[in-house]
Amino acid sequence: MIITNIKEIVNRFNNYFVDVGPTLAQKNPITNISPRYFLSSRNPSTYALYLTSPDEVIWVVNSLESKTSAGYDFISMQLIKSIRPLFLLLSNLYLN
Repeated sequence: MIITNIKEIVNRFNNYFVDVGPTLAQKNPITNISPRYFLSSRNPSTYALYLTSPDEVIWVVNSLESKTSAGYDFISMQLIKSIRPLFLLLSNLYLN
């Protein structure tokens, strides 16, 4: 059966996602085993965020191509480069 009514489609998706958690939970047996038991070891893949500087922010902005096309944020690199002094001011306030 193919459903074409938008309201019916939305309701079916909603019902599925509302019910999926409780439905799966009912299938899991109740146990006294600690969740830590299932965590065999630490994940060796880690990452770190390092501090930056206003100079690095400006260097990164300068290193990017000056394009007029915008990304998903609707901001072009040309616009960002035109407001570099503002970036420098804000990064000095925030990073120092």
